[in-house]
Amino acid sequence: MTAPRKLRVWPKSEGETTPGGQSELGAWAGIGQSLADGEAGALRQLAARARELSGSVFVAIAREASESHGVSFVAADGPAGTETALGQISFAPFWRAALEERRVTSSEVEPGCCGTIRFPDQPVQTVLGIPLRARGETLGLLIAGLGKGTDAEAAQRRLEEWTPLAALALAVERRANVSQVRNHWLAALLDSMENAVLMIEADGRIRLANSRLPLLLGIPPERMAKLRTIEELMAEARSNFRNPRVAETRWREIQRREDEVAWDEVELAHPVPRLLERFARPVRTTDGERLGWLELYREAGEERLLRSRLSQMEKLAGIGQLVSGIAHELNNPLTSIVGYAQLLLQRSGGSGRDEETLHIFEQAQRAGTIVRSLLLMARGEKPEHKPVNLNEIVNQTVAMRNYQLRVSNIRIELDLEPGLPVILGDSHQLKQMMLNLLINAEQAIEAGRGRGTIRISTGRPRTGQPRTVALEVCDDGVGIPREIAPSIFDPFFTTKRAGAGTGLGLSIVSNIVREHGGEVRVEPGPERGSRFVVEFPAGPWRQQEARGPEGEKMLAAAAVREHPTGGRKRVLVVEDEPTVASLVADVLREEGHEVETILDSVAALERLTRQDFDLVICDLKMPKLDGRALYEEGIRRGRLRRDRVLFITGDTMRPRTLDFVHRDRLPFLAKPFLVDELTRKVRDLLNDHASRTNAGRPATTDYYVQLGEE
Repeated sequence: MTAPRKLRVWPKSEGETTPGGQSELGAWAGIGQSLADGEAGALRQLAARARELSGSVFVAIAREASESHGVSFVAADGPAGTETALGQISFAPFWRAALEERRVTSSEVEPGCCGTIRFPDQPVQTVLGIPLRARGETLGLLIAGLGKGTDAEAAQRRLEEWTPLAALALAVERRANVSQVRNHWLAALLDSMENAVLMIEADGRIRLANSRLPLLLGIPPERMAKLRTIEELMAEARSNFRNPRVAETRWREIQRREDEVAWDEVELAHPVPRLLERFARPVRTTDGERLGWLELYREAGEERLLRSRLSQMEKLAGIGQLVSGIAHELNNPLTSIVGYAQLLLQRSGGSGRDEETLHIFEQAQRAGTIVRSLLLMARGEKPEHKPVNLNEIVNQTVAMRNYQLRVSNIRIELDLEPGLPVILGDSHQLKQMMLNLLINAEQAIEAGRGRGTIRISTGRPRTGQPRTVALEVCDDGVGIPREIAPSIFDPFFTTKRAGAGTGLGLSIVSNIVREHGGEVRVEPGPERGSRFVVEFPAGPWRQQEARGPEGEKMLAAAAVREHPTGGRKRVLVVEDEPTVASLVADVLREEGHEVETILDSVAALERLTRQDFDLVICDLKMPKLDGRALYEEGIRRGRLRRDRVLFITGDTMRPRTLDFVHRDRLPFLAKPFLVDELTRKVRDLLNDHASRTNAGRPATTDYYVQLGEE
């Protein structure tokens, strides 16, 4: 079929346009029923019947479209390649003329040819285009190809008998398309909601369900997509309810209600215990006709959890203030105990009392670690990424939790690879991560046999990826069902009963790991339970392994004295705690300095106006005039130098403390500190070397060396 040779416009027949004969009437009725039932093949049936009764070579139905051809074919019946032939651009003027003139058009073509598609057995001589109209609007065309010798006028009359039904079919299709588009928009809107939504028609067919519904009811999404009726939905979800019979009876009761709005609760036992609030109401037209009903679901625990969390945050805010004061009070005596124990070890000269003194020192250090951990839990801090030894994070966190584990009959097995590359991270956040993983493992064991083992290991990942450090926490508890494993890191997701957990622990773990550029995943345990695997990118540092235990570090501090500070210096110690002031003075006097201690900060400021000092060591938290105010006033009066002040504080987690020392890049020591930390920091400041690089960072006894590329 090539381009039309000539174009004629025929007047539409004024005669009867209803089908004649019982056969045609029966065909009409059958196709009309298919349209009413929404069957997809109704248009194809119509095209086939019209072709048969008109004797056409082919019949096609096309709707009006904005494309260059002017039409889009929706059904065709005829030889193979019919739609391809009719879709040629050369026929576009013909289709547009029929649509614009709103009259039947005819085009004569070369016999036996249809463009590049030939119909050798059924040559086409004429093509008819009959407009399909409804409510005064042209919807498309009924197109027919007539063979040689076919009475075109008679064929046109027979085809026009089918145009009302074809127009109706296009109108139904258009309405269905519009409804489908609206449903897509509505589905997108509903999927963005936190609540689950279910829309059911009056006959029980599911009209729409958002993606939240199968998640709450515990139905796989791919299975939900296949459910068509409320009966199928009830059958699929029945086994997940805690009391299936009661839940089903209540569901049917809601369906029978005509005008009542229903509020109730639905309790599920699988795949996780969950309490849902349900709101149901009938949906009606403006005329009052009942179209169906709407159901909304939400987790009852979410609102309660939010209220609980708000209350918890308010409590934590008060606890934070309380812990800050307690930490300050505890850190002062701990500083004295740690410091004097270290001095005794240095002065003992290998006497038989060293072991007892070392025990005192180690227990005081342990108490200091617990106090710092309490501060960390109670206060937030801006993350500061520095070289961190993952093994130390594990050891410190386990030490803090060790007593609770023992009384819970839970054994800890550590397999920490020595010489592990450090990672760049925030030690406080990493301890929080480790603590959450540890508590999660404890709870999994307690929910099972009540006793068990937690195995913690570090090393290179099993995947063998270079420049990566792995942490594994494995328990032999109840394990995690496979179907909920993808959700365990979501905020507020919990398998515990309402009020027993916040659902935030593993979410915090995931956030911290991501902030450190790492990945976290959960796997089944070797025999039972779960294994959490965390992988971090390794930093370009390796921690020195030549260090001994704490006792050796203390005894090695005596060797530091061989490096003089450049002469006797005048040092002023401003500290309201007498034992801490005495400790600092004793240490520095042994270093050869002249030390003056003042317990009152106001008196210290007056002393500064009359006397010059080479170094001022000042507590930050004091009555009357705190360390910050003393520093700022001393600077204003010109009696203090920024590089000749060392602050000591028992609350390094306090935001106001951190903002002050970081903003002004001031050196400080966190209580309780070691004697060698104090002497090294004083030595650096008095020698005016390394003061800038150490400013604003707490002293540490960790040493790192740069590694080249592996």
